[in-house]
Amino acid sequence: MFAKEIAKQVEQATVILVGRSPSGHVLKNMEIPSNIRVVYERADVTDGHALKTLLREIKQKYGVPPKGIIHSAGVVQDSLIRHKTKAELEAVMAAKVDGLIHLDQATQDVPLDFFICFSSGSAVWGSIGQADYAAANAFMDHFMYWRNRLVVDKQRSGRTLSINWPYWKNGGMTISSSKEQMMGGQLGMTPLLNEVGMKAFYRAFALDNEQVLVTVGDTKRIRQRLLTPQIEQEVIQAKKNKTENQTQASVDLKERLQTALFDVVSQLIHVEIDELDKYTGLDEYGFDSITFSELADELNQRYQLELMPTIFFEHNTLNDLADYLIRTYYNVLQAHFQPRGTVGSQPLPIENKQEQGNQHRYSEAKSNERVADKSSAKQQKANDHIAIVGMSGLFPGGQDLDDFWENLVLGKDCITEIPKERWDWREYYGDPTETNKTNVKWGVLL
Repeated sequence: MFAKEIAKQVEQATVILVGRSPSGHVLKNMEIPSNIRVVYERADVTDGHALKTLLREIKQKYGVPPKGIIHSAGVVQDSLIRHKTKAELEAVMAAKVDGLIHLDQATQDVPLDFFICFSSGSAVWGSIGQADYAAANAFMDHFMYWRNRLVVDKQRSGRTLSINWPYWKNGGMTISSSKEQMMGGQLGMTPLLNEVGMKAFYRAFALDNEQVLVTVGDTKRIRQRLLTPQIEQEVIQAKKNKTENQTQASVDLKERLQTALFDVVSQLIHVEIDELDKYTGLDEYGFDSITFSELADELNQRYQLELMPTIFFEHNTLNDLADYLIRTYYNVLQAHFQPRGTVGSQPLPIENKQEQGNQHRYSEAKSNERVADKSSAKQQKANDHIAIVGMSGLFPGGQDLDDFWENLVLGKDCITEIPKERWDWREYYGDPTETNKTNVKWGVLL
């Protein structure tokens, strides 16, 4: 897109695209304007020696060094930070961190017109499942402040800028339609279209700033969600929610809200309500970046809240989450759980996607009664015509049930790196988007 934009602004130019992929893959579907020459050079920005060699060859071939640089390389390996491996983290950080440092060092004596980094909005507001990607982009932002000081001291040259882009509708990194909808529902943001993105680029370039954040959508909501510190929002909301004689009402509301939360989580992760515990962390039920976003979106839609997925890391159990929601959104929730035409704190049936209009019982005693009834029915059914004759098996890290039980007691992790004699993954380890490359290296031995 930017190669085409260059063609619109100049009569002639040579644009050099640099990447790790084979040239045919990059230029295959690219419509190259006739007034510019587009050249693809295969090199890895994380390899400092390769970059210096490439810049030297460019100067020899074209007689002049590059006039400007746009660093837009990026790698993502989505997963919660507790699940990330060292190799995944290093791969994500390398493109942004090592690549930027190598580019700067290789061009420190080149009289550039500009040096621009394509960073991400995740560096500003964070991203569940992309902690390393957010940190790497934040490094780029701060690096450009440092580089600009060197420009002032005549140790570097060129307009120095880091742009924190939002999601581009037609960009290289894509997201699902459901995640796009959640982005709009939770943040008020919409995908960036090419024409708007180019206008934003020129406006950012014209500003006297080293870093510019670009967002598109509901301006008021974006400012409120992204530019107002979360703690300040909670204090403001808590003041609005402060009412007299609220203590007992809060207790009643919490019981009803917890039942509603059990219902939402049960439907979302497809487990029975009696299998959930209000003191167990949500991540122990298998919640990840996607399901946390779905949970936030569902609660926002049901009760007109403005929750961000990050809230479930701070309040990770249903008990803590209920306390937080009542403390922060008491008036909003009270209105939802209060029946029409009454002033007290009696329960209002919660809308269930599958059973619209069905009454739910909210007191803890009746909720337990319901669970007991279901358990009793399941037990009665389970006792019909079932006999356990025996059990045996071969398990990871053990030859029989005794070994399996011992591993459970000890908390032994039976997932290990695949040994070389089984399969030498080291020969193929790398970016799975590349030919004959994979990032699979873990397994269990039987």
